[in-house]
Amino acid sequence: MNIVISLVIMAIGLSSVGYYEALRERIRKPYIVKDYMYSNGILLSEVDELNQNGVLSKVKWANIEEYKEPEKIGEAVYNAQCYSCHGLRKFNPMIPKVQGLSAEDLYYVIDSIQYNPLMPPFIGTEEEKSALSVFLAKIAK
Repeated sequence: MNIVISLVIMAIGLSSVGYYEALRERIRKPYIVKDYMYSNGILLSEVDELNQNGVLSKVKWANIEEYKEPEKIGEAVYNAQCYSCHGLRKFNPMIPKVQGLSAEDLYYVIDSIQYNPLMPPFIGTEEEKSALSVFLAKIAK
């Protein structure tokens, strides 16, 4: 077998695996583990508690005592809930999705995420939702 045929077979094989993986990811969304854990790592059993106490109460790396301005709180919420699927500029980028939207617009977009079957619902307090919308409006500029 020559090198050209080998490369063609390898390309077909890699394309097949890539297609299968993309399809598998799309089917299981918004979960990592069906009806147990969302794709952002939040367990379904934690949702009520996190909606009361805030999602940042779970993330140990976020020093929420240090954050006073909404943009910083919003960035921490983004990193906790959105970053696993949406990079700012690279994989499934967030910036093009929010460009041209104000913080108020984004607040309502975040509110309506629960109706998108491919995304986990927003989990957290109203303050965190508002802070996330402020952060997203800032990066949209």
